[in-house]
Amino acid sequence: MTFLMETAHIVIHPDYQHHADFLRTLPKNFEGQGEVIHSGRNTVKRIVHGGQVFIVKRYKRPLWFQRLAYSFVRPTKARRAYEYALRFLQLGIATPFPVAYMESYRSGLFLQGYFVSEEDVRPSCMPFSRGVEPMSDRMVDALAAFLWQLHRLGVLHGDLNMGNILYEEGDGDKVCFSLIDINRSRFVKGLPTYKETIANLWRLTHNRDLGRRVFAAYARLRGWDEDVFVMDLLRRIGHQEKKKKLRKRVFHPFIL
Repeated sequence: MTFLMETAHIVIHPDYQHHADFLRTLPKNFEGQGEVIHSGRNTVKRIVHGGQVFIVKRYKRPLWFQRLAYSFVRPTKARRAYEYALRFLQLGIATPFPVAYMESYRSGLFLQGYFVSEEDVRPSCMPFSRGVEPMSDRMVDALAAFLWQLHRLGVLHGDLNMGNILYEEGDGDKVCFSLIDINRSRFVKGLPTYKETIANLWRLTHNRDLGRRVFAAYARLRGWDEDVFVMDLLRRIGHQEKKKKLRKRVFHPFIL
């Protein structure tokens, strides 16, 4: 009989120490608590405790070689989500305030991670990408300026799509944006290069009309040729879409 010892590593923000007892029991009680707001590779729940709303993300258990990497080589997704959120906020980039993260280990190897944040009730930009509603010229310009500001700060969001960008329209021309799902972000010194910018922005939207408008507005801010930049990005998007279709044919040959 093999004895498998499970241990936990928990980091709680000083502002939330009064919820420490609740937060420490979250991994054990996760299944029976709260409302599921996303279920897929990862599970995200909205949990209310002591009058405070928490968004709790449980990451999918990694494969064995990923467990080795997260145990000895690189920070876990949960830890990066927490630490990157603090870094974003220090840079003046809006993101849900990080409350805590938890890591469970079995026999010394990482097993699973959880990230807890405050709730951000602002809607995502995804409906604009899907064509459910049009994006105004004002918001297009504001979004391009926000992306340009991210890059000026040396921030490359790892999954920069419209679903991970939240927004709030204010008075006049003011539009505020917030970012979620930031654990795969990268931080670079100085402005990202043209190539790095293309690699960072192609996931933004597959809506060609919207993409042309946002990419052209961004190019103007960088002083780049609008037509060339838009063409290069649309070419990259098309290339990635073909790769995705090919993968589906290879791994799911019986799905039409």
